[in-house]
Amino acid sequence: MKRKVLCALFLMIIYFYCGQGVAAAEKGADKIPKGAIQIEGLFTSPNGSGIQVNNINDPSQNGGFPYTELKLSGRSNWVSVWSESTYRLDFTKSFNGRAYVNFGTTKADGFAFVMHNDPNGRRALTTENNESTDGQNLGVYGAARSSKSGFLGTTLHTPEEGAIKNSVAVEFDLYANRGDTSVYDVRESNGPHVAYSFPGNLEKGYQAVGPGLADEGWWFTGLLKETRNARIKHYQTYSLPGILGDRIQDGTWYEFIYSFETGTKSFSYQLRNPVTGKATPIVKIPWADLNQELKLATNGYKAYWGFSAANGIFQGETAFVFTQVPVELSGEVKSDVVLKDGTGQESSVVVAETDELGSVFVSSDDSVSLKSTFSVRGELPYEVSQWNGIVEAGIVENEGEEVLISYIRRNGAGAVIGSTQHKSAILDVDGQIKVAFNPGELRLLSGESVEFFIDNIKIRRFVNNHFKTNFMSYIEGRELSSVSNFQSFFSLPAYFWVNAEDRRAELSWTPQNSVKEKELITSGTDVLTIPFYWKDPDTGDSLNFVLAKEGGAVIDTWGATALGSESFVAASLTIPQERLEQGQNVFTLDVYNSELLPSFSQDQIILIVNVPQSAQVKVEFINEENQVMSGYTLTIGEGQTIDTALNVGDVIDLTSSEFQAIQDQLAALETAGYEINVRPEHETNFAITEPAQTVTYKVAGQLFLKSAPSTVDFGSITYNAKVQRVDNPSTDGDLVITDTRANQADGWTLYAALTTNMKNEKTGSVMNEALWYVDSAGEEFALTVESGNQPIYTNASGGTFAVTDTWGDTPTEPGLKLIADPTKTTVSSIGTYSGVVTWTIMAGQP
Repeated sequence: MKRKVLCALFLMIIYFYCGQGVAAAEKGADKIPKGAIQIEGLFTSPNGSGIQVNNINDPSQNGGFPYTELKLSGRSNWVSVWSESTYRLDFTKSFNGRAYVNFGTTKADGFAFVMHNDPNGRRALTTENNESTDGQNLGVYGAARSSKSGFLGTTLHTPEEGAIKNSVAVEFDLYANRGDTSVYDVRESNGPHVAYSFPGNLEKGYQAVGPGLADEGWWFTGLLKETRNARIKHYQTYSLPGILGDRIQDGTWYEFIYSFETGTKSFSYQLRNPVTGKATPIVKIPWADLNQELKLATNGYKAYWGFSAANGIFQGETAFVFTQVPVELSGEVKSDVVLKDGTGQESSVVVAETDELGSVFVSSDDSVSLKSTFSVRGELPYEVSQWNGIVEAGIVENEGEEVLISYIRRNGAGAVIGSTQHKSAILDVDGQIKVAFNPGELRLLSGESVEFFIDNIKIRRFVNNHFKTNFMSYIEGRELSSVSNFQSFFSLPAYFWVNAEDRRAELSWTPQNSVKEKELITSGTDVLTIPFYWKDPDTGDSLNFVLAKEGGAVIDTWGATALGSESFVAASLTIPQERLEQGQNVFTLDVYNSELLPSFSQDQIILIVNVPQSAQVKVEFINEENQVMSGYTLTIGEGQTIDTALNVGDVIDLTSSEFQAIQDQLAALETAGYEINVRPEHETNFAITEPAQTVTYKVAGQLFLKSAPSTVDFGSITYNAKVQRVDNPSTDGDLVITDTRANQADGWTLYAALTTNMKNEKTGSVMNEALWYVDSAGEEFALTVESGNQPIYTNASGGTFAVTDTWGDTPTEPGLKLIADPTKTTVSSIGTYSGVVTWTIMAGQP
């Protein structure tokens, strides 16, 4: 079953009489200003009688956009309408709301903007409805006085009992109740006023009034418990006539604006005349009162919101129309107007509704792009049935013509889905564009969006007039569910100024085409005189040319008078030599209308002047610890270690003979024991882009045996059947270790291993335990095949070290020793014995 819902653009026309004389000239808007919206599903059905919900599509109202009007009329009516529970105000987030109100022309009691957490929720409404006394409660307050009931009147009642509970109300009271039985406004001025109060709180919302209309401190007095009249405790009361207009009940429209800021926890509101801009002072309701009265902490910091109204014995009409709702809907539409400037850069020309003409505007004959973005915020998919856009009639030249509407879908991350699609439609004489979609043609999932844009919308030529206009768009369609509710979503108006008197001047570097950038190279020693071209289709415009260097320093200004030509006119600019620096110099030339918006550049061209800039390149050699190796660095440049002049912009080959010193340095490093690991990227075509640059070669140090003797000769000994030793063998080379590593903290260890026994090849006799080594501590140990690698020397410093330089000639001095023991020789000691010792170098120490 399809549920009938209220649209949130409602006019609550309740014309109220305020007893004033003939209406004066200063009043609100005669028609609903453009921006009223239609929102389905936002409100529940109304409570009470005498209320009408009207969907209106009148080309003379609201710029031709449809909207929904809520109207109350007739006597003895108490009504309210509240948001659906899913659209309650959320006080954990900032929000803004706007509505237009019409106070009518004849007697009526008034209405109130109400926030509440009444137990009746969407059905909350005052229970007090006495025609004679309760029109003053505006549908939200309680009784006109305290009362008694029950046997002998023993049950006592105070006024707030019949009110909407847990509520805060901003009342628009159009009748001053100051009589004998209706005294709500006895302390207020005679006439319409706006104020806020707390209808459900006896202490903060009501004051007992006794005889002579004096305030009293009790609601019941004496043995008979006499009752008392009630007046409302108003907060921040302002009389409306005189502030907004000469006569508020003049049948015109005024704007109610309200907002909540989470940072300051401040709810504020004001009433504004959209024609004159006059407004009541901004009123702020303290957070402590909001939190307490609405019981936010126990309601998830949410509250129902809406309107209540009443007519007692009067029959006037009142009206409400929304332009912005304070809750996040399941869809959002945003409109934009985009202009390309003289450089081809796109920028929005949208301004605030209240902004005066400034530097952002559209000129006559400009072409703009109209853009509209619809985003699905709800959980359900949405099927678009029609997109609608509207500009004010008579503003653009495309009226009555077919225009191309392009659109593209995006996912929640903003990535494009599919390709750009196109549809054609007529931009009619009323400025409206309507694009229909077939079922299933344009469906969006939750989080997705669709962007519509229409290019080449040309502004008409206007004379002697500047004005602000706007573009709006809205979406029609339905949420895809079992119910498939039809919902429309409206954008706020995208306001923009039309500067109707001036067509923009244009600059170029060539007379044929519009060229906006020029680059050249110069020595920087002479004054530069450069030709440029300009045109202005308006005759008599007073133009001002401003030449400046990047950063804002003005170099020169001069004037010219437009000749009304569509062709470019030749001119020239001059740049003094002192304004040129080595490297890249960027200059801009702007043209301004010195009489109209003299601070707004109508066009700009850019000149880039490159002056050769001397440069130096430092060549560094970096070890494996990323440390610059001392003593190896070279510098290329005029007068440097490699004396070659360089300029920014040069490209050099570091491997060429011109830079042989680099290759010589690399060779020296390799000779010293370093390995070249990484050469510079683009070594053969290295670009000089800055005055001072550094290029690096990465090398790695090594630990290695630089040399070792191939023969250690123990000479000859005469066999005597006794143990004999040789402590001073001769070598044919040195045992040398080189360590060029960057990190040498752990040092290194040299190992010796007998890999082939001392053996007489002729007889096959083996001399066991013949080779011994004495280390630096004087310890002596045998080198045998079975013992394998044995550490013979450790070192904790880098560089090159000859171990054989430590060998001595005595049994206690370090070195390789021979001990010939006949008892350990397998056959005969006589003959030539030889063996093999393997030297191994390893990082670290045992």
